[in-house]
Amino acid sequence: REPQAAAAALTQAIKLDPKAREPREALEAVRARLKAQPQLELVLDDLRLVEERALRALCHSDLSRSRQQLELMLKQARAQAGTLGRDAGHWEGRALLGLALVCVDEGEAAAAADYIAACRRRLPAEDAARQDARLEGALALVSAAVALETEQLVEAEEHVAAGLSLARSTRSDALLLRLLGTSSALLARHGRWGEAEA
Repeated sequence: REPQAAAAALTQAIKLDPKAREPREALEAVRARLKAQPQLELVLDDLRLVEERALRALCHSDLSRSRQQLELMLKQARAQAGTLGRDAGHWEGRALLGLALVCVDEGEAAAAADYIAACRRRLPAEDAARQDARLEGALALVSAAVALETEQLVEAEEHVAAGLSLARSTRSDALLLRLLGTSSALLARHGRWGEAEA
């Protein structure tokens, strides 16, 4: 979660239960991080803006502009690794997944697979305290979409199943809906129209 939004949510949690220690400790950690990294909010705003431009260009099939923006986002995430700290890998992963989508639209399936593999390497170790559920969900979604586009239907089913499991465990409705859409497209590819419409 973004630092200012996290601080606001934690402040609200403290107001609801003033005796709870966990929200106070988490709020102190957020404030300490913002104090240690005063540029963090600006860097995050820049990354979000570049990502938004890239995705808008991708939606309009302006692949060269989308690639340009995603490469800029990747460079920014790497250059700002000191400011972003542990979030640098998250933003790098998002840029890599966007580049994978551009590659699929350009018909470069091998390059898309390389970007997905690079994103997978950005995921934190299996330590539960450092997991990046948002990036894992995006990875499952993009991997399923790429596999679907390249007619690797069994692999697409595996990614959808893994993503649905993650969406349910993290209670992410947005991810769940996107994966259900991908699942419907997969069922339609199999010719199971009745199930796809349900």
